[in-house]
Amino acid sequence: MMQFVFVQFLVIILLAKHIYCISKAKSVQTTDDALEYLNKFGYNPCATTASKALCSLDFKSVVKNYQKRWGLKVTGTLDEQTKKMMNRPRCGLPDLTENKPINELKTRASKWSRNKLTWALRNGPTQLSLTKTTKIIEESFGEWLKYIPLDIQKVCSSCEADFVLEFNRDRHDDPYPFDGSGGTLAHAYLPEDGRVHFDSDETWTESFDSLQTNLFLVAVHELGHALGLDHTFNTKSIMYPAYQPMARDKILPSPDQDAIQDLYGKKTDNTVTAKSPTRVSQATISKYPTLRTTSSQTSIHGEMHTRCRLFLDASHLSPDKTFHTFKVGMVWRYLIDSESWETIPSTYRSKYKKLPNKVSGSVYKSVARLIYIFSSSHVYRYTVDRNNQIEFKNEQELPDYLHDAVGAIYYLSQVYIVKTHTIHLFDLDNTYEQSEPRLMTEEFPRFYGTVKSAFTYLNMHHFFTADRLVFIWSESLVTWKTYAKPMETSWFACSTPDTPVTRPDRHRHQHHRQHHRQHHHKHHHWIN
Repeated sequence: MMQFVFVQFLVIILLAKHIYCISKAKSVQTTDDALEYLNKFGYNPCATTASKALCSLDFKSVVKNYQKRWGLKVTGTLDEQTKKMMNRPRCGLPDLTENKPINELKTRASKWSRNKLTWALRNGPTQLSLTKTTKIIEESFGEWLKYIPLDIQKVCSSCEADFVLEFNRDRHDDPYPFDGSGGTLAHAYLPEDGRVHFDSDETWTESFDSLQTNLFLVAVHELGHALGLDHTFNTKSIMYPAYQPMARDKILPSPDQDAIQDLYGKKTDNTVTAKSPTRVSQATISKYPTLRTTSSQTSIHGEMHTRCRLFLDASHLSPDKTFHTFKVGMVWRYLIDSESWETIPSTYRSKYKKLPNKVSGSVYKSVARLIYIFSSSHVYRYTVDRNNQIEFKNEQELPDYLHDAVGAIYYLSQVYIVKTHTIHLFDLDNTYEQSEPRLMTEEFPRFYGTVKSAFTYLNMHHFFTADRLVFIWSESLVTWKTYAKPMETSWFACSTPDTPVTRPDRHRHQHHRQHHRQHHHKHHHWIN
């Protein structure tokens, strides 16, 4: 009898444990659930103390911003498509972390300062042997190390190491508890912390054909964060925020390769790849880099520059950290550090080979180190090498619906061609599947007028209208930073002592590229 009671008691314990393991994270079903989700992932700048005084957004506006970013139909309502997307397994990094308080921000330039690093696996999941788990983690590091000159060696499971990987459940040795099966899958800390944690309650698998959670996919994603990469909304990328099945041979497409090489450079022939241990190195303890939070309000003294009276044909922030403006065959540079215009312009072709005299928009995609310059009917692509030298890559004719641009912006992690009253997605994959144009008045509330010129500078989208007004949309605050002001005196390169302009803080925003560079203050999750 006693033995029977003991067996019953043991069964109850096992059942309780099983019930705990299959508990699910809270799903988004109601408006309150959605608002909690949107606040958590950075879509409501008014949710933070730092920005409450700057904005007043209703629920509809916040939902619209979410829907735009995720490529959903923009309705402003919590429809089924939106709920479905919110309930997908995903990473816990806020999508718009620039809305978080400044002292919680982490620079996107985060990277490891040494080329020789170590990693240790403390334990493994119950579904896979420790030998198999070690092999998967080793291969996950190897995916990144195919492209960068780092030497990352495995050390013993109890050794000190730069990257420490372990499987935990519920509360563990950080402030971010796991929540059972189907919720948070894993989280990783930034360089140079190196902690990578996986939820033990998940059903981990090595199979790429299973409905269970593939350890390799999650590990590659989390190691991307641990190496310093941010998310991208490119669905083909391993750094896409939502967990999704991927083919084993297509783990790191070219944008991911470009992003990691932008941090560490390209792999050389004599670079050692990380496999079996050769030595045990002492892990260093590094401080998080500080982020400057001083005011950036300055004014330019002297007479207004001629550039400020003209509609610019195209403009972009150049890799040499100056601002290039194009007008009728000439390039005028605005020198950001000295807050002044250069005195002598140069011709287009001295810097941009094969460019026609008349252009209509430009974007510098810094992670990929590519410059796109548009004419009325063509796009000209330029590559940027490690010495910031600009080289012509190719010229391509645009489809008819992308003709006659008046500007170009880098918006919601995508290149958009701007026309007089609409914006159009420019397909970087060259398939040119026509997408629906978006009205300026719907995309940017309260906008009015006919656009004559447009560009992006540090996450701020500048629109100049035929009425000689400038509208500056802050993507991070999801509102107007400057609304219908005289264009001659109301943007960062054009102001006078009487009308100072609050400039974008380069020390804060220069890292706010929408693709991969890391800026989260603590860690990253995959959560449901």
